Amino acid sequence: RDTKCNAYILQSDLRIGKIPPSVKTGHSCRTHWYHLNCIFRSFRRACKGTKIITNVADVANFDRLRREDQDQIRLCIQCAKNSRDRGVPDVNNPPQKKRRRRRRGNHHHHHQNPEQRRRP
Repeated sequence: RDTKCNAYILQSDLRIGKIPPSVKTGHSCRTHWYHLNCIFRSFRRACKGTKIITNVADVANFDRLRREDQDQIRLCIQCAKNSRDRGVPDVNNPPQKKRRRRRRGNHHHHHQNPEQRRRP
C-alpha cells in the first residue's frame, strides 16, 4: 500500500521506496512505498532537513529502471524543481489556517449589550 494515499500499488506500477530514519539505529528496517506522484507530493510539505529527490542520482538503481519509468521520474523532478523555484503552493495540500487564540481576561464582554455592562 502507498504510505501517502493508502491505495494499493499494483505490481506493474512504478513505485518509490523510502527508508525513514529511526531514532535508535539511524535508519529504519521498514521501507515505506509510494506511487511516484504521491512521494513527490509528500516532498512539498517536507521539513527543510528532510531528504528529497532532487536529481536522478538520488534514486537507487535508477539505471536499471525501464526507460519510460526513468522519463516519468525525470519529469517529476523537473516539475518539482520548477514549482520550488516559483514558490508555487501545493494545491492538493493547502496551508492550514492558524487558529486564533482567545485573549485572556474580559474577552466575552465586548459581545454584550452596553446596558448589561453598566449594571451595578
